[in-house]
Amino acid sequence: AHSSVVSTGRFLFQMDENNLGDIYVYDISNVSQPKLINVFQYAEERTSNAMPHNGQIRGGYLYVAYYEAGYLTFDISNPYDIAEVGRVETFRDPQQTGTNTREIRGRYGGAWNSYVGLSSGNMLVSDTFSGLFLVKANSPYSKPNAPNLSAERNDNNAVTLTWNAVPNARAYSVERRVEGQSFIVIAEFLTTTSYFDNSVSDQNASYKVKALNGEGEGVSAIVESALSSASPTKNPTHQPSPRPSVAPTFPPSKVPTSQPSPN
Repeated sequence: AHSSVVSTGRFLFQMDENNLGDIYVYDISNVSQPKLINVFQYAEERTSNAMPHNGQIRGGYLYVAYYEAGYLTFDISNPYDIAEVGRVETFRDPQQTGTNTREIRGRYGGAWNSYVGLSSGNMLVSDTFSGLFLVKANSPYSKPNAPNLSAERNDNNAVTLTWNAVPNARAYSVERRVEGQSFIVIAEFLTTTSYFDNSVSDQNASYKVKALNGEGEGVSAIVESALSSASPTKNPTHQPSPRPSVAPTFPPSKVPTSQPSPN
């Protein structure tokens, strides 16, 4: 390991400078037990074996001084699926003519360091052969549009969420709110357009989905999912109450029980 930078206080990006894996990504939510979640290299690694030196993070992007490969930009909004989205050939094409005049040979030379904190938004890149570059970062795409979210609850009160694929989204996250509480993230860095929530149980729930890339996020409208109504039972739960018994009546006897008194 040579250098490292941290994104959002949770993900650490380590530049190795030795051509073994190039850049390693760790989840450091638990700093005493960092978890390796990804290893990635630049796009031409299979044909031109360059090495990373130092990296800097600004927003949703990692900017790497990648020695002979130049100055590279990676979208890190989904740390499980990193995408290279920009490059300045400081070593192979220092005059920016569009034609490479040097070859990558895996040596310690080329883009060596950078600074991304200028108030102008521009960046400084130092190349050991070609000198200092002032670089402007152009957005590779716009932030994602808001997904269109729908929710369907089954008879067991599990909820299926579906949404449309959003152009240029690198990942999706799902947030849920139950019974008026705050929203919490229940799934993140999804690359599919559906999610099955079987943990909401017998609670009313609200959901929203975010589409992410290095430029920002698009947030869906909040969708409500109420409890399923109980289906009526097919058989009555109680037998009908018996009718109250009625004592039989008897007709009056034809023979009086007493003789009339004499006059």
